[in-house]
Amino acid sequence: MTENLFFLGPDNAPRVMMPSGFLSEAEFQGLLERYPELLTDSDFGEGSPRRWVLVKREAGIADREDGGGRWSLDHLFLDQAGVPTLLEVKRATDTRARREVVAQMLDYAANSVSWWSIEDIRNWFIETSLKRNEDANARLAALLDTSGVDEERFWRQVEANLRSGRIRMLFVADEIAPELQRIVEFLNEQMNPATVAALELRLFSDGVGRILSPRIFGATQRALQNKATVKVSPAESVSEWLSALDVENRQKAEMFIAVSAETGGRPAIAKKSLAIEVSCDRRDGTHGPVRPIYVRQNGRFSVAYGMMGHSRALENPAVRADLVQELATQGFATRSVNPPESDTGYPIPSPSDAEGWSRVRTILTIIKDRLETSENGSNS
Repeated sequence: MTENLFFLGPDNAPRVMMPSGFLSEAEFQGLLERYPELLTDSDFGEGSPRRWVLVKREAGIADREDGGGRWSLDHLFLDQAGVPTLLEVKRATDTRARREVVAQMLDYAANSVSWWSIEDIRNWFIETSLKRNEDANARLAALLDTSGVDEERFWRQVEANLRSGRIRMLFVADEIAPELQRIVEFLNEQMNPATVAALELRLFSDGVGRILSPRIFGATQRALQNKATVKVSPAESVSEWLSALDVENRQKAEMFIAVSAETGGRPAIAKKSLAIEVSCDRRDGTHGPVRPIYVRQNGRFSVAYGMMGHSRALENPAVRADLVQELATQGFATRSVNPPESDTGYPIPSPSDAEGWSRVRTILTIIKDRLETSENGSNS
């Protein structure tokens, strides 16, 4: 049965708004990118309305460590609790089987939790902000509804959520089929701490104006009872972070901390990753820490080129690209598509690998010197 909506104008005369459709999936996705409030302020069982910020459209997802982007997620959003929200947009005219759409989302969820790093997500957020000509800190402040943003704490929470599987899988369509509704409700009742939901955004038009009518599926009473709000606490100290590692990777991480200290590096908690901070002149005019290196729990470390963009010396992408080439000459080449903004991972040498540690010392020294040197070659 066809359902219409009625719009009351200033004269109180009703205008019939009939079911319509989006011209293309690109139009649908573009609306969600520009107006994330269309995802509604439903609390999805968290106990408070959600606010949203776009991290990236077409976020690549690998199927193995250091793998390329096998899949591409339509949108990645974060809410104010730092919960990664994986969003797939489908129009009613998409005739693929419901089980295919759901299986695709489960693939995305399983592999994003396994292979995304917090550095990836932070860099995507920065890149999206730059593309929109918006300040990343201002976007974060709007999300958190505060002017005093504890940026590092927020990103630690994002990583804690990601690694614990506290994510949200959200199907968005202009019509949610009953078959998909039942699958979503079943999955959401069974999964914890992950959430599965579907958002129907039905479009109505009278030929002049259009109305979007949202409806959420998945937040059944049983689902709400089965899942309490899950709060994941990041590690509070370096020793706590190290204690979570196996013996081999703990030895590697401890030696990496000691070697980085030789060039002025200091460890700082980043939950699953341990950041190595270096003090330098920042692009915001202050003198403080940036995080050029991240040590991971799997025995690897990352060079975070995007994070080095917070420094005054390396804020220019061309200068960071030059650093990429310099590190490549030391045997630390990157396979990243966009290395000046992205990070890449390398195995941490074993404690007995003297040659390997010599190479690590070399690149740490290069990075420190670059951070402490302005673009015209003078020391800051």
